[in-house]
Amino acid sequence: MRNICIKNYELDAELFDRLLEDYSYWIQIVDTVDGLIHGYPEKNVICYDGREYLICPEYVVNGYTNSMKITNEWKQCRVRRVENCNSTIKKVITGTYAWNYMMRLLKKYYSDEEILDIFSSYSRNYSDYYKQVHYYFPLDEGELLKFNDCYKYDINGAHTDAILEMFPKAAKAILNMYEHRHEDNNYKEIVNYFVGMLKHYGYEKTYNWIVQRTTKLLLDAIDKTDGILLYANTDGFVVADPEHKIDKSKELGKFKLEYQGECYTYRDKNYWIIQSGDEIKGSCLKSVRSHIDLRVGKVVHYKRVRKLLGVYDGEPNYLNTAEDVQEEIINEN
Repeated sequence: MRNICIKNYELDAELFDRLLEDYSYWIQIVDTVDGLIHGYPEKNVICYDGREYLICPEYVVNGYTNSMKITNEWKQCRVRRVENCNSTIKKVITGTYAWNYMMRLLKKYYSDEEILDIFSSYSRNYSDYYKQVHYYFPLDEGELLKFNDCYKYDINGAHTDAILEMFPKAAKAILNMYEHRHEDNNYKEIVNYFVGMLKHYGYEKTYNWIVQRTTKLLLDAIDKTDGILLYANTDGFVVADPEHKIDKSKELGKFKLEYQGECYTYRDKNYWIIQSGDEIKGSCLKSVRSHIDLRVGKVVHYKRVRKLLGVYDGEPNYLNTAEDVQEEIINEN
């Protein structure tokens, strides 16, 4: 039995989707790829969970990125689809690695029993009101709006701040990870994966507490600004014409100001977007975003086509692609 785990990567969403489309003949839909992290003998089969993970030979991924050192033509890897990937492809840690890393760290300061007691103390039932926030400013189809005085805020290390509150004895070690996150990006990923793995290890109520804590911070900040909310997502938001501004800070758990200036929002028949400077966020397929620049009224129209990838347990799995892409210059309002 193999004990060595295959390498893990994050791949830009557009390339991930293109890989699925190009290799659709070799795809096998599975419930989860978690049990395949050591690889499997059928090297020509690409196992895909129908959502965000697949396993395939490294050379397949390298055909789209040309950034991997290939030592074995059939060496496999696990790939995660990331919508806002900062690079084309990035080698990453696993959730299991993050869990083990954090548990080893915490056990330097707490006993097993104390850790379990803390998980029990910081727990909440699921709340629909305090679930993760996803908000788009309402627009009519074809409507493009410009807002002049806009501010984009994000919470500094929301998950890290929550873990710090739970485990104050480990504060120095946790803060050291946060302070060196730019030198070693694994530190940020370790904390985020650790929080996500709480559900996997049976501590869903603790996960709920962290999500609700972040949502409360976000909603309180939005209320404080008393402006026009344009966009909100998990731990950040964009507001126009605020009556009150938030003091920007680099401090953990406080809000940083990521952007200030003009913002544009637009809704088409099958997507909504907001543009802040060069950055575009929203529900538009990433493959067509290079055609858009709301600052000059440039938008795209496309058909969102669902292509069948395969069937798992009687349920079809589809890939969303853009067809008949057409650019248009419209007047801003």
